[in-house]
Amino acid sequence: MTALLDPGALACEAGVIPIRTAEDCAGLTPTRALVWGGGALAVEVASALAARGIRTSLVCTQPNPLHDLLGDTASGMLTAHLEQAGITVLGSASPLRYSDGRLSLADGSALSTDVLLLARDTTGPGEPLRLRSAVVDVACLGEPDAAEGPGVRQITLTDPGRNRYARLAVRDDKIVAAVLVGLPQAIATLGLLHRRGQYLPADRLGLLLDLPARPASTDTGSGQLEDTVICLCNNVSRRTLAAAWQAGARTQTALATATRAATGCGGCGPTVQELCGIWAAEPKEGSAA
Repeated sequence: MTALLDPGALACEAGVIPIRTAEDCAGLTPTRALVWGGGALAVEVASALAARGIRTSLVCTQPNPLHDLLGDTASGMLTAHLEQAGITVLGSASPLRYSDGRLSLADGSALSTDVLLLARDTTGPGEPLRLRSAVVDVACLGEPDAAEGPGVRQITLTDPGRNRYARLAVRDDKIVAAVLVGLPQAIATLGLLHRRGQYLPADRLGLLLDLPARPASTDTGSGQLEDTVICLCNNVSRRTLAAAWQAGARTQTALATATRAATGCGGCGPTVQELCGIWAAEPKEGSAA
């Protein structure tokens, strides 16, 4: 059996550059770039190069980048996002040798490149992850082992059409672990809830898909409408906001101070501002009809 190439042995080769952060490739101007690695750093480097119009390939020995951390489905969706951004992803690759700008693989194929970037990091199962990439948002929260503990419920969302994925492990209505791909708003909100140990809102699907709160309305006859959670991060309902408004908090900033609405990820800010406009336009008690 032919021995596989050790990337560490290439560090001093011409045209080979070890990368420690995505910023290390900022000054590179190749026409073609080949990134070798399957972790978060490799994905961030490949994304940064592709964003600059550089023809980029990503080679990893795993089936997909971040496979060990994300699992089959989520890592496959990550690969789909990268390929949509113009990055060629070669998973389950077995590099054998590198010479004169060509990386030869065990399947007989070879990749030509102007520069080979060695992007090796140590992100593994159990470590928190927040991918820094303009191509796709990816995050892992908590300990994977916690997802198998007693009293834990699994919530999974799979959206192949838009390559969005969420896998939540919930105990006592709190996040203990999560894997999220392609859901930037949910990543921001769930990350905050997890860090603070706060409860999930009742509308879990709305949180994951960043569905807008119910349209603001002057119809306050429905108790269900009044109990709609406007701020998912801090679990602030429309009723709580209305009470703060009546108590004198008459701007978005004042409502934020009084209720903490829009002080988390900020996604509910436009809704809070809309409510301010509606309530300000309502007739005051005792005014002429």
